[in-house]
Amino acid sequence: MGSSFRLSVRIWFSMGILIFGYLISTGYAYYISRSIQNSLPDISNFAVHSTELSQKIPRDFEQQIKFYGSAIITHDPEMLEQARNKAREIEAGLKQLKDLKGINKNLDLKIDKILIIFKKYTDTSDLIHQKTIQGETSGEILQQINQLANERDKIKIELEKLSGEVQKNLSENVLSIISRVKKNNLRNMGFAIIVIIISVLIINWLIRKSIIGTLFRITERLYESSGKVAKISSDISYASSELAEGASEQALYIAQASASLENLSIKTKQNALDTEQARISRNKTYDNINELSAYIEKTAGAMSSIKHRGYEIQQIIQTINEISFQTNILALNAAIEAARAGESGSGFAVVAEEVRTLALRSAQAAQDTQELIQKTVEEIRSGSNLLKQTKDVFAATAEQNHQMGELIDRITQASEEQVHKIEDINMTMEEIDSIVQQNKYNAEIFASVFIKLNGQSEKMSYFIRKLKGLMEYRQQIRVKIALKGEFTNIKTGQVEPFLTRDISANGVSIITSNYLDQGVEGEINISSNNIQFPWLKGFVVRTKEKNDENGKFISGIQFINLSPKIEEVILDILSTDMEQHQ
Repeated sequence: MGSSFRLSVRIWFSMGILIFGYLISTGYAYYISRSIQNSLPDISNFAVHSTELSQKIPRDFEQQIKFYGSAIITHDPEMLEQARNKAREIEAGLKQLKDLKGINKNLDLKIDKILIIFKKYTDTSDLIHQKTIQGETSGEILQQINQLANERDKIKIELEKLSGEVQKNLSENVLSIISRVKKNNLRNMGFAIIVIIISVLIINWLIRKSIIGTLFRITERLYESSGKVAKISSDISYASSELAEGASEQALYIAQASASLENLSIKTKQNALDTEQARISRNKTYDNINELSAYIEKTAGAMSSIKHRGYEIQQIIQTINEISFQTNILALNAAIEAARAGESGSGFAVVAEEVRTLALRSAQAAQDTQELIQKTVEEIRSGSNLLKQTKDVFAATAEQNHQMGELIDRITQASEEQVHKIEDINMTMEEIDSIVQQNKYNAEIFASVFIKLNGQSEKMSYFIRKLKGLMEYRQQIRVKIALKGEFTNIKTGQVEPFLTRDISANGVSIITSNYLDQGVEGEINISSNNIQFPWLKGFVVRTKEKNDENGKFISGIQFINLSPKIEEVILDILSTDMEQHQ
């Protein structure tokens, strides 16, 4: 009774290992699934906010540049303050992007680099534009403005790269989840296989060591164990059903994540449409600037024509001055002649005086007109210079507008690429959903398998009874069979062909042409068309001469270093051969 109890405990212990291992693998799979499920909202949040910030920051930087340009043109401190506000918004956006959960180290370092460059650019820009607004236009200021333009271009390039880095980071996060799912599935499968193999080996060892000679005394215990196994199988089936429900819940969360990504895709497409509208508006602005530049060109031509007419009027005034001067001289001569004529020339003297007065007034009026025209020409010249400066400013504005158009085109292209990336992520989420559905299906299969195990446990006693009889019989099997083979001496390497007389699980009797010394060890290779014997090792126990005219020798060889697996293979071969002969 005590031996039967120990055997039942061993069998129960081996089955318990199998069941315990399965429960551990099931619990581990559920834990991993929950951890992956909890990480999906973080990825969705990262995708939404990172995409939004990576698009908003370049737009804010363009607006900051525009405010700086307006501050230079209008000398309005309010524009400079607007640029500072945009700078603060950009810094806040970069810090928000840096603080997002899921960002990798490379992207974090890149954002820090952009923050340092941008802060330096903003501080320098504030100082230079403040001086420009106050009227400072020295060569050093202009040189610093050129350096700022280079820094601005560098920042634009870094911000353009930032969007690609964000998308790359997002793809790495999604691929990481997929890799985790695959690795965890492989780990669960490997763990379950290892547990099953270990349990089978333990059960095999227990059966080989304990069941022979005691099987009939523990039949009643085995029936009891079969009932317990059936109950445990039912419990495991219930646990598998719970696992299937958990997989269904996980599939639901994945569907929700897919819906969130779909909404993100719609918003990204809308951003692409808005960017296209901005590009159209920019083109219209560019056309208006070109038209205004044409009007300025015409105005400059008109002012140049007016300036030329002023020079012609000055020539006419000069002629009037000369005529007035000659008239004045003639009037003076007439007055002198009237004085000589005496009383008879007094009337002529009055007329000469009036003519002289009129000549002086004409000369004065011509001089005043000449001075006025001279001032007008100077003002026209000054206006022409201002008009030229205005034309240069509009040309620079047109160039900046063209650059902004190119940037908008790149943003449009980036938005389209983001749409494609998000569509790829949607496909990846569908693959994850497929994997989850497969896990659910596997859990249902496990439940079905353990239900069948419950039925198979009822047949356990029958197979154990058959096993007892088979094991007792197999250990004594010796099959008479003629098979060709070779005996290779381990020390000398000499090969001796032989023909078998009979084979058992412990050794073989062979017929050879040469005498084999007692105690010689060698490798035994038995060949057959229908039977695949393993490579064996043995030593010669005895050798005697066969009593016939051929001069053959009969040697008995005992197998050595047989592993349980090889011994089991030999027993299977011998049992199969016996059944064929029977």
